[in-house]
Amino acid sequence: RKARQEWEPFTSFRDAFELRVRSIGHVLALLTPWERPIYVSRMWCVFELYTAVHLERTRVDILLPEVEEQRFTTALEHEGIFQVIEAFGSIELQKARTSCPEDRHHILHCLGLQSADLDCSPACKELNTKLVCMLRDWLLSTATPICERYLANAWTGCTANPRQVRQQL
Repeated sequence: RKARQEWEPFTSFRDAFELRVRSIGHVLALLTPWERPIYVSRMWCVFELYTAVHLERTRVDILLPEVEEQRFTTALEHEGIFQVIEAFGSIELQKARTSCPEDRHHILHCLGLQSADLDCSPACKELNTKLVCMLRDWLLSTATPICERYLANAWTGCTANPRQVRQQL
């Protein structure tokens, strides 16, 4: 159709897209690089995530490629949790891009946002917060076992139980 210069209305595409996400029931969000995920900088990916989050019984899994998982683990072990929190706390959907300006306009409309003045938009801030919360939940579930392994290895040979030490303090 594109070659014949025929275009579908965006609402047709949105409905078909939602139907596919609903029928699959599962979205995989690939974060790479982990500290500045391209996924959240692309408006189509934001739309995919938004669609999945708003559909009942649709699961969203956040994944890191193996190399990024190693980098993430290293950052946690050597830089600490604050670098990770900082990386995920600076997500701004209003800066997400598309290759076609019309797509950006339509997607923002579907998200309930207007193109003008997104930095001050309460709806945009709400969507940013939802995405950051989703990433925070993923971060907690992913970082906890990494930190536990790191601490267990760091305390190898220690006789004190960390919980007992904390209780004594």
